[in-house]
Amino acid sequence: MTRTETPPRTIETTRWRTSVYIIFSVTGFGLASWVSRVPSVRDALHASSLQMGFLALGIAVGSVLGFLVAGRLGPRLAPKRLITSSLILSVAGILAVGIGSSGLGSYPVVLLGLTMLGLGNGTCNVTMNVEGAAVEHAHGRPIMSWFHAAFSIGAAIGAGLGAAAAALGVEVGVHLAVAGCLILVLTLVASRQLRDFVPEPGRKAAADGAPLRGLARIRQSAWFERRTILIGLTVLGVSFANGSANDWMALAMVDGHGVSDAAAAMTVDVYVIALVTARLFGVSLLARFGRVRTVQASALLAAIGITLFIVVPSPTTAVIGAICWGLGAALGFPVGMSAASDDPIGASARISVVATVGYAGLLVGPPAVGFLAEHVGQLNALFLILVFVIIAGLAAPVLRRPNE
Repeated sequence: MTRTETPPRTIETTRWRTSVYIIFSVTGFGLASWVSRVPSVRDALHASSLQMGFLALGIAVGSVLGFLVAGRLGPRLAPKRLITSSLILSVAGILAVGIGSSGLGSYPVVLLGLTMLGLGNGTCNVTMNVEGAAVEHAHGRPIMSWFHAAFSIGAAIGAGLGAAAAALGVEVGVHLAVAGCLILVLTLVASRQLRDFVPEPGRKAAADGAPLRGLARIRQSAWFERRTILIGLTVLGVSFANGSANDWMALAMVDGHGVSDAAAAMTVDVYVIALVTARLFGVSLLARFGRVRTVQASALLAAIGITLFIVVPSPTTAVIGAICWGLGAALGFPVGMSAASDDPIGASARISVVATVGYAGLLVGPPAVGFLAEHVGQLNALFLILVFVIIAGLAAPVLRRPNE
C-alpha cells in the first residue's frame, strides 16, 4: 500500500530534478565500475573468452528481465520504492562480483552477481526514465537529454576510478565494495525527493489492465502499439550506433586507419565527449526545432560522420567523423524515452518495450559488426551502422508530440 497521493506539483521541482540526475549518474557509475574491471575479473577467474562471453550474456539477460519487470510493476509501485529497491539489488550484484572474483574465485558467483546487476539496472533504467519524463513535464522543457548526459558523466567517472584502481593494484573486491557503498548512499539520499506514491495514470493503467486475460491482454500490450514499436526502431538505430562505436571504433582506427592504440583510445574519448556535449546542449535544439527535425538532423549528422570515418583514408578526417558520429547519435535515445511517456497512462509499459527494442541494438550490433568484419574488413563492416542510423532518421516522425 502507498501513502495518500500528493500531486506532483507539491514536490519541489528543483530538488526532484536533482534527485533524478543523481539516480541516472549512479546507474552509469555502477555499470562502468564493473566494465572497467573486466580484465582484472578475467585474470582472477582464469576465464576463457567463451566464459567471459557468458558473463556478458548474464548481465544482458538480467537487463532485459529488468525491463519487463519494470513494465509490470511500474503502474503498481511508487517510483521511489521501485528505484530504491532496484538499485539496492544492483549494489548487491556489484558486491557479489567483487566477492566472487577476489575472495572466492568463483565463476558462478560472479555470473549470479552480474545477472543481479543487470536485473537491478534494467528495472531502474525504465523507472528512472518514467520519473525523468514526469520531471520533464513538470519542468515544461525537453530536458530528458540532460538526464542521459548525467548517466554518461557517471559512467565516465566510474570508468576513470576503475582505471585508477586497476593501475594502483587495488583488488576488485575492495574497489567494487567502495563503489557499491557510494551508490547505496547516493541512492538513499536522492530517493527522498522521488515520488513516494503511485501516480494516478499509472494506477489507472494497472486497473484497466487487471481484468484482461490471455490473448485479450496480449493484444492490448504495448508490444502491439504501432507508435511504440516505431519509437523502438528509432532508439534501436542510435543504440546500434552507440554500442558499435564503443566496441569497434578503436579497432577500426588501428586496423583501418593505421593509428596507434593511444590515438585510437583518444578517438573514442573524443566520441564520448561529443555525445555528452550534444546531450547537454540538445535541450535548446529540441525546444526550438522540436523532436522530429532535431532527431532527423542528428541522424543525418551521424550518417555523415560514419561515412567520413569509413571512406576517407585520413586519421584526422576519421576523428572529425567520430565527432559528428557522437553528436548525431546522442539525442535519439533520450527523445525516444520522452516520446514513449507522452501519455502517462501506460508509460512504464511503453518505456519497457522501447528500452527492450533499443537494447537489442547494444546486444546484436557489436557481434554483427564483428561477423561482417571477418569478411569485409573493419571499416567496411561499419556500413551496417550507417543503415541503422538511416532507419532511425526515417522513423523519427513518430516522435512528434500528440499536440504538434
